[in-house]
Amino acid sequence: LLLLFIAPNPLPSLQYDTYAWMPNGPTTMRQPPPKYKDLVDEQYIVNTLPGLASTLEAMASSTLPPQVALGTYANEVSNDPRLRDAIKKFQTRLSAIGEAIKERSREQPFPYAYLHPAGIENSIAI
Repeated sequence: LLLLFIAPNPLPSLQYDTYAWMPNGPTTMRQPPPKYKDLVDEQYIVNTLPGLASTLEAMASSTLPPQVALGTYANEVSNDPRLRDAIKKFQTRLSAIGEAIKERSREQPFPYAYLHPAGIENSIAI
């Protein structure tokens, strides 16, 4: 039995760390999943996993930038006088958070970008 669950991810950058090692989430399989675990050996697994092209395509799709970054709104929302000040305050706070993350990342051997506001979707609505 193979169960496939698909859900939107508000932090798409986190997917790359998981799916960069393809056995964590193969997008395709070249043969059916095994019916019995005791019959599986290393060669069976290698023959089942997708090829290089499919793997690279999956890796590329898991690193897409957000379509609409957090704090970005349509003109009819951002130009509403009742919301303008609150949106500006929120965007200023997001900018400060982003700068703090950049500053701390300069001192680290590996930059931290997971919760940088520029990399988070404004909405998970499709």
